[in-house]
Amino acid sequence: MSKKVTGFLSVFEDKLEKLINKIKKEYEKPKAERNKSALKSFAKEAKSLKKIVKELREQTKQECKCPECGHKFKI
Repeated sequence: MSKKVTGFLSVFEDKLEKLINKIKKEYEKPKAERNKSALKSFAKEAKSLKKIVKELREQTKQECKCPECGHKFKI
């Protein structure tokens, strides 16, 4: 995994949250009125954003060691 810029993590999280809200609003509509192509594109984009957010969160995690046993803890 290569290093990625973590400064945009909050932007990606906000965009993912907005996409999830759009998907929920679309599912509130009756089945006949739903836009299938929009739902598919929202889901595809949300999946890729979710992957990016997960990678960036892993990269920004801090680790510390126990002074006695050397066990690593993630903060």
